[in-house]
Amino acid sequence: MLKRLVVCLFTLGSLLLAHSARAAIMFAFSSGGIVFPTDPVNCPDPFAGCSLTAVGNATAVAGNINPLPGPWNFTATFAIVQPLSPTTFRTTGTFAFDDPSPANNDFSGLLDGVLDATTFSNAMTYSVTSGAGLFAAGRGIGSSVIQIFPQGEGEPFGFIERGQFAIPEPGTLALLGLGLAGLAATRKRKQ
Repeated sequence: MLKRLVVCLFTLGSLLLAHSARAAIMFAFSSGGIVFPTDPVNCPDPFAGCSLTAVGNATAVAGNINPLPGPWNFTATFAIVQPLSPTTFRTTGTFAFDDPSPANNDFSGLLDGVLDATTFSNAMTYSVTSGAGLFAAGRGIGSSVIQIFPQGEGEPFGFIERGQFAIPEPGTLALLGLGLAGLAATRKRKQ
């Protein structure tokens, strides 16, 4: 009975560790960025389905991969595809963090969000779909807020990123596997 209890506690502990082992990496745009129509000549109006491109320079300011590489060149291209209300619109697109160093610590993914046309706040849900270097095993889902603001008449919009990109550690899957193996061993001993 004591052995079963120890195995059960070990299994539960492994599962809890697997759930909480995430490398949350916060990115701050060191110089902010700009948002402009992707094709200003042929398609200048984003509310007519034209895409917007955001570019900036990002630096990691916190996380548990030390030292964090960077700065990255950030690019996001998204379109306002569907009105959800008189003042909110759905936005979809892609993003990429490109490491200009030889280490090539890049990652990219998909964006899906809601743009509030009165505050220019764009709450984006993202999923990381590919990575290289430190992020080769990185996959994850999370949310981020890009605050878009007008800079002046005739100038492109500026933006500030106020969210967090959470990249799961490769160890997360290993801990989850240990937890499941412990559960399987407990079940096998019962039979």
